[in-house]
Amino acid sequence: MELRIYDTQLDLIGILDTATDVIWHRVFHSCGDFEIHVPATPEAIELLKVNHLVTKKDALEFGIIETLSLEQNETGENLKITGRFGSSILDRRILFETHTFNTTVEEAMRSLVNACCITPTISDRIMPEVELGSMMGFTEMTQFQATYKNLLSTLRSL
Repeated sequence: MELRIYDTQLDLIGILDTATDVIWHRVFHSCGDFEIHVPATPEAIELLKVNHLVTKKDALEFGIIETLSLEQNETGENLKITGRFGSSILDRRILFETHTFNTTVEEAMRSLVNACCITPTISDRIMPEVELGSMMGFTEMTQFQATYKNLLSTLRSL
């Protein structure tokens, strides 16, 4: 299986085709996760770093490498790479301000992502890789208030 590896600047840095096992676990209501096992060659060690991105040909999502570990088995040394899919970056944000909504769920979710990732009051918290797509026109309403909550958890609740 061919895996494409990107650096944190979204530049393709290599293609990995030596994986012995790839588990790509999609989850509907939260971010999925993945696990990759690959022989611990110098090339693989150079490509596979924490925060590098992984894609596979038939997948719509991408993974963010979060952990690497070296394992020994009968075939030699192997790397075990684990991480979560791209939406997990929203898990890195907390709602610092109080957010009060009486609007559609879609508007509330978009407002939270915008406030925490796209145009936060603290410029160091801007995530330039995050963009909002087009409005889908969902009409379900919500009324809630949130402060000091995890962004991903709040979005999942909505």
